[in-house]
Amino acid sequence: MGKILLVEDEEDIQMVITKRLTDGGHEVTPAGDGQKGLDRLKDFKPDLIITDILMPNMDGFQLFKELKRKEETRDIPVLVISARGKMADTFIAIGANHFVPKPFKTEELLAKVEALLNGTTPVWPPPSTEPKEEKPEEAKPETEEKSEEKKEEAPEGQKTPVPKGKFGGKTFVVAGYPGEGIDKIAQMLRQEGAAVQTVTKGDDVQPLVEKAKADVLLLNVLMQNPDAAQIASKVRKSDKKVFIMLYSHQEKDSHEGMTIPKVTALADKAKKDCIEAGSNHTIGQFTPEVFIKNLSEKLP
Repeated sequence: MGKILLVEDEEDIQMVITKRLTDGGHEVTPAGDGQKGLDRLKDFKPDLIITDILMPNMDGFQLFKELKRKEETRDIPVLVISARGKMADTFIAIGANHFVPKPFKTEELLAKVEALLNGTTPVWPPPSTEPKEEKPEEAKPETEEKSEEKKEEAPEGQKTPVPKGKFGGKTFVVAGYPGEGIDKIAQMLRQEGAAVQTVTKGDDVQPLVEKAKADVLLLNVLMQNPDAAQIASKVRKSDKKVFIMLYSHQEKDSHEGMTIPKVTALADKAKKDCIEAGSNHTIGQFTPEVFIKNLSEKLP
């Protein structure tokens, strides 16, 4: 197991990655920007550094240059993570050991981390993804049975439907309190081509996720009886692949008598508990104006 310095300014992402790495037996020291990362290195000698690019005070590019400039840090492997996938070539050119574009599945990131710590990951770039010119295959006669199957799947004169929208072809289960919020989320997802089912009772979430064969569970962290963390844990135990995305939304009567600061504190604690229970990510408070954009950026 290794010592890892994680330099990431987004608290939610930092929390998720830290949780997954510590669960894997690694020692993780987090830092919120490049300068704080350098400060951590005064007392912490990592086996690997994971860094984002776009951060305040000192970005990942400046941090990388400082690491390579100093003799005591220049040989530490660096794994770069960023939503700016086009910057991969830049970091490859200056010697980064690997680059993982956001959004990513935590399993993918963990695999890269393990490989780098074990010294088995090849230096970038990966094999070329340029399309190769291929010779057309000679037509092969189909058996009568296969021809019939093909006709059943795509009858003559009909085209295979192409998924439309940002989430075309994906199945979502949205769990939350009954009201305008969950209805609006479902409507927006359907407009982007998703198949959507909603559920407002915590005990019904896991059975619906299983029945619908959901790709994504959108879970309101404010749900109670059972709470969101218990729901997330139950879903994760039955389905290791479904992507659990957290959000928060308060309906008019859902937390009557609670002040806004108390609801905010409740949401923050619930979010941490849900991450502990196996949730993948969070988009924070449901805001219709940026909901689709934030969701598409954070889903793998």
